[in-house]
Amino acid sequence: MTATLDFRFPVPPAPGEAVAVADGVLWLRAPLPFRLDHVNIYLIEDGAGFALLDTGIDTLATRELWEAVLAGLLKGRPLTRILSSHCHPDHIGLAGWLCRRLDLELYASQTEYLDALMIRLDPGALNAEPYRGFYLRHGLGEALTELVLNRGLHYLRMVSELPRTFNRLMADEPLEIGGRVFEVLTGGGHSSEQVMLYCREGGFVLCADQVMAKISPNISVEAINPNGDPLGAYLRSLAALKQGLTRKRWRCPAITCRSSACIRASTS
Repeated sequence: MTATLDFRFPVPPAPGEAVAVADGVLWLRAPLPFRLDHVNIYLIEDGAGFALLDTGIDTLATRELWEAVLAGLLKGRPLTRILSSHCHPDHIGLAGWLCRRLDLELYASQTEYLDALMIRLDPGALNAEPYRGFYLRHGLGEALTELVLNRGLHYLRMVSELPRTFNRLMADEPLEIGGRVFEVLTGGGHSSEQVMLYCREGGFVLCADQVMAKISPNISVEAINPNGDPLGAYLRSLAALKQGLTRKRWRCPAITCRSSACIRASTS
């Protein structure tokens, strides 16, 4: 069994515009102020409007992009709810801002919501023990440790204030969006309980960062869980995803978060 890539949508959407990648699913991009300079987000038809999967990071540029999208692309088609695949700021960063601005509810897995909430409520903890000692014990010098703690972790703080309540997404439970039923799948390794959405009717799965076309997601042992095995969790999650989708008679390739690629399995 070998994997081949079929890039069905080789040209990404321009800022503020969208590309239809499946029936009732639109693909947008939000900018990131890093070398990896974008994150893909999705609009899923939900009655008269759209449910939003992921939001982009909390920066002025992303807020301005959303203001333009709301006034242009989505004029007359309101957002109905905010879904977050996982706790990383490029995915959940503007969830709270959009929820407050548009009076919407947040949907997320419990672990991802609590991880994001912990960082948002106590960002100073990232620059304290036992985190500082974690980096020193693993070979970073004092100067580099200071650089990581004071600049490198700034990314984790780029999250708007989260709603104090949320709707929990759990593995194998159904989620109805716009009259279609999505199965909630979860995976670990890149984050603890990352949410993916499988639409049996449409034959596609929205994988967020769990499955990526050209690169692998970041898999890191983190200071908060210094004896963890995230790589093992990630590989087990991929195996379970493949087995589960095969069992579900997966008919169409994945729509992945970081590219427009579709992933197909073919025998050789």
